[in-house]
Amino acid sequence: ASIAGYYRRVTTDASPMSRLVLAAMLATVGGVIAEVVRHEGSAWPGWASLGLATAPILLAGGHTVPRAVRLGARTDPLAEQSALARSVCRDHLFCFGAIAILLVVQLTAAH
Repeated sequence: ASIAGYYRRVTTDASPMSRLVLAAMLATVGGVIAEVVRHEGSAWPGWASLGLATAPILLAGGHTVPRAVRLGARTDPLAEQSALARSVCRDHLFCFGAIAILLVVQLTAAH
């Protein structure tokens, strides 16, 4: 119940904030694309970063957010809500890992 309540607050109830999150994601992809276009030094960090940024963003938009909204609505049976919560957790863990690797790639390439 507390997890479902949290996802209701951060998805449905905080709808204007979702536009800010989308803007931050688009700015991130835009910055990485600018890095690829500038092509200063080796090209691999930019292309790797583009994949590492794009994959979690697409996962969030196509899978995580819709499931989090559904979980927050609490219309499904408890077993399904539990499955949704686990699915959202797995997505978050994947996204965290991808962004952590992206930061390592960017910091390594900067030196």
